[in-house]
Amino acid sequence: DIALSPNGTKAYVSNGGDGTISTLAIHREPNPRLEVLATSGDVKGCSTFAIDPERDLVFAATKDPSIAVLRLDRGTPGVRRRGGGRAR
Repeated sequence: DIALSPNGTKAYVSNGGDGTISTLAIHREPNPRLEVLATSGDVKGCSTFAIDPERDLVFAATKDPSIAVLRLDRGTPGVRRRGGGRAR
């Protein structure tokens, strides 16, 4: 899955094979490119996720099956386990 931030400056990409969500910066001008900012893990088998930008939450479906609730960390790139440290 891929999701964009509301302002279109970041992309979030699930990496189901290694259980991570990567945060990428979208640079448009003068040299359009993607830059990996962070890769946050501990979402075993994550392939589908949804972002709630109003509450800064990420809901990630896992193979357990369960739903991991993560928090968008506006101070640093990436996502964190809700109520805890960076998801790894």
